[in-house]
Amino acid sequence: MPTLREPDYYHILGVRREASPEEIKQAYHRLATRFHPDLHPDNAEAEASLRSLNQAYSVLKDPEQRTRYDRWGAWGPPIWRPPSTSAAREWMAAVVDHLLAAREHIEAHKPQRGQDLRYTLAISPQACVQGCEVRLDVPTARWCPQCLGSRMTGGKPPFPCPQCRGACEVRHPGWLLATMRRCDVCQGEGVVVTDPCQRCAGKGSIEVRRTLTIGVPAGVRQGSRLRVQGEGQPGRWGGPPGDLYVYIRCTANPA
Repeated sequence: MPTLREPDYYHILGVRREASPEEIKQAYHRLATRFHPDLHPDNAEAEASLRSLNQAYSVLKDPEQRTRYDRWGAWGPPIWRPPSTSAAREWMAAVVDHLLAAREHIEAHKPQRGQDLRYTLAISPQACVQGCEVRLDVPTARWCPQCLGSRMTGGKPPFPCPQCRGACEVRHPGWLLATMRRCDVCQGEGVVVTDPCQRCAGKGSIEVRRTLTIGVPAGVRQGSRLRVQGEGQPGRWGGPPGDLYVYIRCTANPA
């Protein structure tokens, strides 16, 4: 299951990146009604989901905040930290690193298609010949409703790594050119989680299972592949979801 680093407000509200203000408003009210605490008085997760919806809507309904979010994500642009020396070479290197980090940050927050999922379906030879309808229990990931994907208790953002300053890599001087290596403090994540969320163990996401009903056409063979469009992992930053690929295994004793 992938680790999700920060909340995706488009995914939380279930809207496209190009959604209009009215579409965002309608999606929020529809979901807020579904997760209202009055309908789930004993369900703490419903309350957390409503809190997640409120945060997503407060950002996407405001044009200025939405523009900033589209560009930089939930935690904003990378922090500029000037070098501790006055040497021109160090300042130039710091400026270049910061510009590269900003460019990577912008690219990382563009709409991304979700990953495809693979599922192996065991059915009887008779079902392969005649076709059948089956229910699939498909695992996927979603944002943790308790920390809103931040990985820390209370929905607080993680702290930038004190060693790499959020760059995920550190510079090691060389004889001619410096080399970049993965930061060993944050393990290349750029942030340090000091108070991990107990609900998701600091991962920012939890595993959920969806039940899908699909029709298997008559005449499928061993190794046949069925594509279920849009049922893969959710897209990021308003991107489309991936697909689910079901691989057929003909067996006399299907599970």
